[in-house]
Amino acid sequence: MIQLQDISKRFAQCTALDGVNLQLEHGRIGVLFGPSGCGKSTVLRIIAGLERADTGRVLIGGQPVDGDGAAFVAAEKRKVGMVFQDLALFPHLSVRRNIAFGLRTQPGRDQRVEEMLSLARLEALSDRLPHQLSGGEQQRVALARALAPAPDLLLLDEPFASLDAELRGRVREELLAILRSVNATVLMVTHDREEALSAAEDLMVMSSGRVVQAGTPEAVYARPRTREVASLLGESNLLSGEIRSGRVHCCLGDFVVSDRSDGPCELLVRSEEIELDCPDGREATVEGGAYYGHDCLVSLRLSGGELIHARLHGGILPEVGSIVMIKATGSVHVFDAPSTLRSP
Repeated sequence: MIQLQDISKRFAQCTALDGVNLQLEHGRIGVLFGPSGCGKSTVLRIIAGLERADTGRVLIGGQPVDGDGAAFVAAEKRKVGMVFQDLALFPHLSVRRNIAFGLRTQPGRDQRVEEMLSLARLEALSDRLPHQLSGGEQQRVALARALAPAPDLLLLDEPFASLDAELRGRVREELLAILRSVNATVLMVTHDREEALSAAEDLMVMSSGRVVQAGTPEAVYARPRTREVASLLGESNLLSGEIRSGRVHCCLGDFVVSDRSDGPCELLVRSEEIELDCPDGREATVEGGAYYGHDCLVSLRLSGGELIHARLHGGILPEVGSIVMIKATGSVHVFDAPSTLRSP
């Protein structure tokens, strides 16, 4: 298990981390997700021992390794493996020797290398150099090298960022399958929303140096605590509304809410929860759209001037200028301040 307790870190005049709290249980795959510059890679470096926290504590397996009142444990003593964004393979060493590098003279070294070659399906490539491998094969070498010493925790720093979109998804699934097969405890950072939602068993959303929400991907997506979390996890429509007698009224209609006082509010409706061609919907004009093959994103203008985005499955774009009837059919998140979100 890994725990971060009120971790803070500054670089010159920049606050990189501001009281980060995080917990990941043994055998779980956690994903730290957030925009560039939010501090997620700094979290990994502090866990790995490559940076020291200014305040707070880091515990691995219940043992303090850094922080207030704890002796600093050097990176090489932490039993933490790491796969860097650029993989950092040794270009002059074969696949086999890259994997063996971290084992040094440990007993059973050769057997462990063979196990890793088999686990990562690299037996036939064991004598090749990194430049003779595909991007996906290089990823598997980096993972096998990190797993070879049997670390208590494996850290992945945007490991798929350098791959093209098609290869990225396939390689990600291959590597996650390997990690699950050995019950590894993994913490990965990414700024890719699709990657975060599909890879995580436990999702932690970061913003401005803090973990602002944590939970399963399904729970965080369905019940975002802040407008920022909701926006980071999917295209959203932010609308003005007013609550009167237990219902919130907005340009898309009215919805039941509970435990809310009457008055102005804001609503967030996800683009995939907007449907077209609803007889009881609101009239809108199609202003444009983007085609993605499996779906499309359509821009719609209501008669009151509000711009609505709808994500339609099937990838059929309605004609620009056409009139459609639209309706919000999913959950609507209602909030009265930027930091507080509630679901009706």
